[in-house]
Amino acid sequence: EPRTAPRRNAATSVHDLLGERMDVAGVAAQFERRIRSSDPAWLAEHRIGGLSMMPMTAYLELALVAAREAGGTTAQGIEHLEVAAPLSLHDDEERVLQVIVDEPIGDAPARLRIFSRDAGAHRSPWTLHATAAISRAEPLPLPAATAGDTLQAADPQRTYARMRELGIEFGPLFLPLRELHSGERAARGVIELPESGREQAARYLMHPALLD
Repeated sequence: EPRTAPRRNAATSVHDLLGERMDVAGVAAQFERRIRSSDPAWLAEHRIGGLSMMPMTAYLELALVAAREAGGTTAQGIEHLEVAAPLSLHDDEERVLQVIVDEPIGDAPARLRIFSRDAGAHRSPWTLHATAAISRAEPLPLPAATAGDTLQAADPQRTYARMRELGIEFGPLFLPLRELHSGERAARGVIELPESGREQAARYLMHPALLD
């Protein structure tokens, strides 16, 4: 089960979102970080239904960085990522985020779990947000567009307007789509983070806003 370590200095963090590696027996690796609706800063720009919501792309970043920290270069990627429960935060809420990489059993891939709990309540229960398996196989190549794909220009702003109607409130960082062309079987877009996000992006394998 997750175990909380004393609050530590952010300067010892191994990753902007993953936090610090803890000294815990019985697992391959365990990481911890406290998060708020404005920390990391980009989280305040990903709001759904009035709450700051951890994007699924952040789980991918957490899982892949944790896998590489635990397994080194033999960890090629992540398989079977499943989200069990959303991670949402009110404006004044602080939560403890933990990522646990279990030891592999036999030839089975190592399992990875992402938890959080209320940082302000004593011994509050842990919520399991996502699980994944660590892959050691080479990733498959992305399929190429075929000659028969006919792409038509589309307006990204129409997509963003529809999202706002559904209660999805994204800040500038999560609106990076500059061009969009779509067809029946394929789509192509141009994405670019605003200036405010480019320095942040250097601290990630793939910034959650860019991948989102």
